[in-house]
Amino acid sequence: DLVSKNQDYSETERSVVQKVTSTANEQFINLAYSDPWTDSKGKVNIVAFLERDKTAALYRGIVSKDVALIASLKDRAAKAPGKLAAFALIDSALLVSRNSDRMVAQLQLISTTVAKEVAGLLDSAGLAKQRDELVKALGYRLAIEGDDDGKVAAMVKKSLASFNLAARDDGQLEVQGRVSVEPEPNPKYKTLRWSLALSLVDETGTSIADFLKESKENGLSETAARGYVVREMEKRVHGDFT
Repeated sequence: DLVSKNQDYSETERSVVQKVTSTANEQFINLAYSDPWTDSKGKVNIVAFLERDKTAALYRGIVSKDVALIASLKDRAAKAPGKLAAFALIDSALLVSRNSDRMVAQLQLISTTVAKEVAGLLDSAGLAKQRDELVKALGYRLAIEGDDDGKVAAMVKKSLASFNLAARDDGQLEVQGRVSVEPEPNPKYKTLRWSLALSLVDETGTSIADFLKESKENGLSETAARGYVVREMEKRVHGDFT
């Protein structure tokens, strides 16, 4: 989305970035094809060819714009009010940089001269290191009301672990929440209505992500219904909170 919705990139450039992001490095972009022709054996043939100079120029333009976008994201990260906002911006810059790395890998086969020229403008390793340093400073505390068995806390920990964030007593962030599970009359099944609210608050006290889900689950027994509640909560936390 950083590139696909960025008007600094032309429609052609956005299309190329999307294709490079979703295909293997060995699959060239900007291939042209000859008109079909039939050989002496009656077999229809089409020749694919690549205009190296034109394609190299297209890639150089995209990587140059990526470099400008990365610089803008890094500048915004340096001015961000909190470490979590800075982390999100640097993480975005790293995604852009790694996609440019994929384009440079293709450029090595199209034009080594242009590839060397643009490769020196990228520093994915440096961005990864900067992001990891921010992550180390971004432990979080948990304060979830009603989570007596710790199941919601376990869901949150598992979900945030995908961002390399860990629960710590001295964490600068805090996950605040409230969970409730109450029986509801039902003549046929054991029905439990549940509600789960979560907020991720940064070190400035600003809520970065808010989450509120409510539903009800049915089971032949209360144990079964509670199992469905836990399963549905876990699915919502992993899919909607993070």
